Amino acid sequence: MKKVERRITFCLLVFLLCAVSIRASAAGELPDLERRGSITVTVRDTETKTPVSGGRLTLYRVASAEEDDWNFTFAYTNVFAGCGLSLDNIQSEDLADGLAEYAASQKIKGTTAAVGNDGRGVFANLETGLYLITQDV
Repeated sequence: MKKVERRITFCLLVFLLCAVSIRASAAGELPDLERRGSITVTVRDTETKTPVSGGRLTLYRVASAEEDDWNFTFAYTNVFAGCGLSLDNIQSEDLADGLAEYAASQKIKGTTAAVGNDGRGVFANLETGLYLITQDV
């Protein structure tokens, strides 16, 4: 396996309702946007699918989640407000790449987690929102 010395966009964008399942019941419950949650990422070798230890992951809170009359939208955080990218397609690789480039060019500080021997990086006590995770190899 070749080692590539570059930052890789690890998870495109992670829509997080802070580990709160969106449960639509007959009563019509809304998810609690005030709850906090966590994200656990397991880094695996693409060929063998075994966990890979070492390296680090960086998490950026890109946008907050907002609800207005049962419609959920995202609003950029202050540090990402000037990126000029649309949040219309949050699953777009171009959006993830653009946000990662913006974070690097603006020297935005994220939250870093080391990848442990089990291949996992954990981020806890997170607000509801839209997150970008990058991997530094």
